[in-house]
Amino acid sequence: MAKRHGHREKIITILLMTWLTVPNELEMLRDEGLELLKSVPRRDHLAIHWEMVTAIYPFWSGVAVQVGRLLRLQGSAAVAHVQRRLREQYGDRETVFRAARRVVRSYLDWGVFQETGAKGIYSAGTTLPIDDCQLIAWMAEAALYARASDLAPLKDLLDSPSLFPFRIKLIHPESLVTASCRLDILRHGLDDDLVVLRHGRLHDIWTDHSETRHEEKLTCDFTVRYIKTEIFGWRKCRFLKP
Repeated sequence: MAKRHGHREKIITILLMTWLTVPNELEMLRDEGLELLKSVPRRDHLAIHWEMVTAIYPFWSGVAVQVGRLLRLQGSAAVAHVQRRLREQYGDRETVFRAARRVVRSYLDWGVFQETGAKGIYSAGTTLPIDDCQLIAWMAEAALYARASDLAPLKDLLDSPSLFPFRIKLIHPESLVTASCRLDILRHGLDDDLVVLRHGRLHDIWTDHSETRHEEKLTCDFTVRYIKTEIFGWRKCRFLKP
């Protein structure tokens, strides 16, 4: 009973950190995510929860990157291979091994991973199409926070292996900026568009020296929203359980 209670407390802590007690720099991302949960079809809710967890817990995305690469390469992913790659990245520690196993278990719970019949080997679950421009822009912003970087190529963000559960519609860079007042696009070469956080350090450096500075200014009016009941019903967050 005590162990079960401890599991429940950890789940509540994860939910609170993901949707309530977020870092200051993620408050606007969180607020817009809550608004999207009200407006987009229910089938798109998984993408919102996925990317919000990604922004708060980059290790979640780190596991997804390795899983997505294996799925693209061979159509399946062995947990042992995922754990080995993560140990190479994060260090050969027991905590990495355990955390990776919990994240994979969460992928199964969320329906984006499925068992193949062979022990420890999994294939992709249902792939969800994402075609809402505002949602795509929000996901791109969350992905930037997960990378701990103010900018990244647009293609790398939207075609990242970490987004293996989703099929994201190709979006014109200008549409991305129109959909989000917190993102900007910087031209780098002939056909390489960089997505950058408007209020990030690198944005100031690039735009101060760029002849193609985006002139359109958008205003945002965000207010603090209450956590929706459905979020506290999102209980399949195992990746920090003991």
